[in-house]
Amino acid sequence: MDGCGLRTGILKLSENSGQTTVHGNPEKEKVMNRRDVRTGFAGEPDAVSEIYVGKTDKYPEVVYCQN
Repeated sequence: MDGCGLRTGILKLSENSGQTTVHGNPEKEKVMNRRDVRTGFAGEPDAVSEIYVGKTDKYPEVVYCQN
């Protein structure tokens, strides 16, 4: 089981509400955020192929997932 932080972002309208110079579209700014992601090995120890799972949840929720 391993964890990492992924950088995510969304575009929203800019506070100064200007327009782009080329196309005249409303200006937007990127709002960045980080999300914790847990990944782990989900196969049998002697399996030929490796299967990994990933979930954006807390560590105990991923380890004891019973899907």
